[in-house]
Amino acid sequence: FHHLLPRQPQLDSLAENAYLQVRRLDPQFAPAMFHLIEYAVRRGGVAESSRLLEEFAARRPDSAELGSIRLMLDCVRGATTGAQWRSAVLQSPAHALAAGQLLAVAGLRQPDCAEAAFRAMLAFDTTTGPQLTRNRFGALVGLQSVLVARGRDGAAKALLESDTLFNPVYRGYLYLMNAMAGGDFAAEANRFASAQLERFRREPSSVRTVDLWFLGSWEAHAGRGEQGPGGLRRGPV
Repeated sequence: FHHLLPRQPQLDSLAENAYLQVRRLDPQFAPAMFHLIEYAVRRGGVAESSRLLEEFAARRPDSAELGSIRLMLDCVRGATTGAQWRSAVLQSPAHALAAGQLLAVAGLRQPDCAEAAFRAMLAFDTTTGPQLTRNRFGALVGLQSVLVARGRDGAAKALLESDTLFNPVYRGYLYLMNAMAGGDFAAEANRFASAQLERFRREPSSVRTVDLWFLGSWEAHAGRGEQGPGGLRRGPV
């Protein structure tokens, strides 16, 4: 329920019931507690989250899990300022990014905190090398997704168009997904898809399998037939 049923409604409550059963069967099994705290924080249950967090911390869990959940809880209880988000990112970018990602999932119940975490990552992360690229990509995708979910399509477009670090193809993928999710990205998605389809027709080997997956999803979403205009099939699979 937690990871593998994205179309099932009320994922948190379904998974929570399973983890509560785990706790009844084995109260000392700490891993289930992390998710129980996560669900409580997302629904704003500060008192419940605090009680579970104290019990979780007493069992000396992995520091990454503890750091992220504390950031989440502090923000939801209203105890995290912009300066504190900056300090959290400088101290542990991994904790801050994970907190933003956990706050953003399951229906975006804590949009302000999720957005604050992602914006802090983009503004203050001083990591270098490949890790900076991974952190920035995670924060960029997270922030634009929060903006789209909140109906702020213009802000999401501005964010994506301001990025100069990543291959523009990634931006095109996000345009396609945002449009398929109901955002106002049809024009951008169509331009990207048309360019990719033309490239595929000219030089099929230049288009990767993942490109075909995105293009096929977009063509199906647009109701343009089994293979799309001109055919997307490259050969036997």
